[in-house]
Amino acid sequence: MRNVKSMQSKFYTQFEVNDPLLDRSDRFSGIVELTHERGYKVSAAQLTWLLAENFDIEYDQLELVNWYRLH
Repeated sequence: MRNVKSMQSKFYTQFEVNDPLLDRSDRFSGIVELTHERGYKVSAAQLTWLLAENFDIEYDQLELVNWYRLH
């Protein structure tokens, strides 16, 4: 059996949450930390989904403005 190593990656993110009921959006920024298999590539869509899940909002209410991996 192959021994799979996991690692943690940190990403700086800036994103907007659009509230259709209030007809406005709010901008947030922060660090997202993920644990994943070594060599796994994280996509913008995956970060958007994760942030939407954590804020308990719909995927299409969140727009990822900027993100990059921290070393």
